[in-house]
Amino acid sequence: MGVEYVVSLEVFSEWYLERKENLLQEARRWKEKNRSLADDFLKEWPLEKLKDMNLDEYVTGKGPQNKSLCYEIEHGKYSDMYLGIRGGSAGKFGIYWNKKSGTYCDQKNRPIPENELQAKFSSLKNDLLEIIKSGISESFDDDAFTSKNSFHNRPAMVMKLLCAYSEKPIFSGINMNKDQREVWGRLVPLARVGGVYKQNFDITTSISKLHPELDGDLLSSILWSYRNSVLNTIEMEQQESDNSENTEQVEEDIKLPSKGWNKILYGPPGTGKTYSINEYKEKLISGQTLSHSIVNFDSFTWKETILLAMKREGYPSLKVKDIVALNLVQQYANTKSSKNAYQTISTVILTNADEESTALTSRNGLDIFTKDATDKWSVTENGKIAADEAESHISEEQLSDEDFFVKVVTFHQSYGYEDFIEGINAETEDGKISYQVKDGVFKKFCNDAKQYPDKNFLFVIDEINRGNISKIFGELITLIEPSKRIGASESFSVVLPYSGDVFGVPQNVFVLGTMNTADRSIAMMDTALRRRFDFIEKMPDPGVVRDEVGEIGSIDVASLLEIMNRRIEFLYDREHTLGHAFFLNIGTIGELKAVFENKIIPLLQEYFYEDYEKTQAVLNDTQQIYIVQVNDESDLFSNIFNELKSDNSDMKFEVANGVSDDDFIRFAMNITKVGD
Repeated sequence: MGVEYVVSLEVFSEWYLERKENLLQEARRWKEKNRSLADDFLKEWPLEKLKDMNLDEYVTGKGPQNKSLCYEIEHGKYSDMYLGIRGGSAGKFGIYWNKKSGTYCDQKNRPIPENELQAKFSSLKNDLLEIIKSGISESFDDDAFTSKNSFHNRPAMVMKLLCAYSEKPIFSGINMNKDQREVWGRLVPLARVGGVYKQNFDITTSISKLHPELDGDLLSSILWSYRNSVLNTIEMEQQESDNSENTEQVEEDIKLPSKGWNKILYGPPGTGKTYSINEYKEKLISGQTLSHSIVNFDSFTWKETILLAMKREGYPSLKVKDIVALNLVQQYANTKSSKNAYQTISTVILTNADEESTALTSRNGLDIFTKDATDKWSVTENGKIAADEAESHISEEQLSDEDFFVKVVTFHQSYGYEDFIEGINAETEDGKISYQVKDGVFKKFCNDAKQYPDKNFLFVIDEINRGNISKIFGELITLIEPSKRIGASESFSVVLPYSGDVFGVPQNVFVLGTMNTADRSIAMMDTALRRRFDFIEKMPDPGVVRDEVGEIGSIDVASLLEIMNRRIEFLYDREHTLGHAFFLNIGTIGELKAVFENKIIPLLQEYFYEDYEKTQAVLNDTQQIYIVQVNDESDLFSNIFNELKSDNSDMKFEVANGVSDDDFIRFAMNITKVGD
């Protein structure tokens, strides 16, 4: 059974119209950001400057301090201008600096001979200028769009530049070399003349004709969302296809394949665990947009929700079943995991109805709902006042994607179930204390995710090993299993103890934890947690330091990291080695010295519990530049006590302060020495 899906301008148009309001809102936000970045970019990099720039003003690869054109576009100030191009080979720029080999390399990662370098760069720069000029003039039949131009099939950077330099918004920032077969080639066929550049132009102009409110500035964001929607559909259909071919499960099971996963990144400090979180965020939520504004229902009641929902609809007269179906009511019901919202809403309305509408003896006399002869309910004048009051207290805002789709918490020893799932919260009003059930951060996050089942949600738990897992997760330790998620093959929910809500974890929630193995061995982790998470080890990688930093002066920084970690592993264990992140983002002797003085030496002191002899051995500080032995105790006592002996026979050390740069260089050069 093959995967079947349809991509065309007509299908895109239907997809867009269904989500128009929210797509435009998000696209306008990105348009404003793009234009602001583009304005700054044009001031810093006018087209004439490209013609005069030298090689090092162009290339990437010389570290984060580098302000070259390529670095600024991929990683620097303009990395988000008209979509990102991070990752992949630096060969996409045609020429780049390879720190490991200390040479300039071409797009195929081959070193460029020095005698050919300037000629190759001049040709590359000319190709870049020509393809930009031809693109903004819409001259797609020029030689610039043939194989004669080295950027003909490398549009990643060029599309961003075309968007920035074009006076008219005739391009989107998307590199259509990627996802060509699945998306762009089905939307508009690849142009024989002009290639992906002409295709980008054709898609932009064709959609603008169908929907005049759209242009390239808006389409960068919208087309990326459409691309993600198509690829998610392909993945879902492929999963369904695989399940139908390889299993005999019932139809309901294969319609909702288990998507969510639980992972823990673990390793010594400074090994890129936090950096990896950003990679997962990029993979899972990049391009996702909100379908409408988000209402924070904290401390809200059913009565207030019904009133606000009726107000937003213009105070119509509705039957109870129609009130239940109102969008805001549905959102609130999802946060409560209510088994029978209809019954709950009926009770709330009758309790708060006027005397003519109900004979209920428990009526509270607020008279905020009234019923007509057709059994339809409407809001009274008293109710409208109450609705205005409710709206003044509601927290509603347009959140950024990251704020809404990603949540980061940090576990610690006092973190508990009440913070994570739910608990009782004391509130004081008019001198009276009342107790309300307050949702914890994970419960609230899961309820948000239930409202958007087609979106991915990432829940990050930093320092997961520092919390009491049984205390924090409670009954949820089972619910987070992929097979136990809502809609999965073995799904189930539980009744929460405080609120009585029926609660389950949706499949679109991904749980990512981090743990520092120097704080607590992985072997000591809660067994229940270990069984429900995949553990991904993140260890020191000297290669990253070698590529990103290389040598500082004549000091090979990666070699320092390698030899120190070998010694730590011998004297202690591999879980307490030093991460490569300590040595990134530095470029001077002073910065390297600061890393040792402020991070490495204090960490070694902690590892070895002030066993300075081992600290000295790891650093090979035989010259006692930092770890200095102190033996002179002659000034402690009068001569009459000369025969006194100390009960502490251990050698005494102290850490030196104010080490000069010259002494530090001698110290650093000595670290890698072994033997005599």
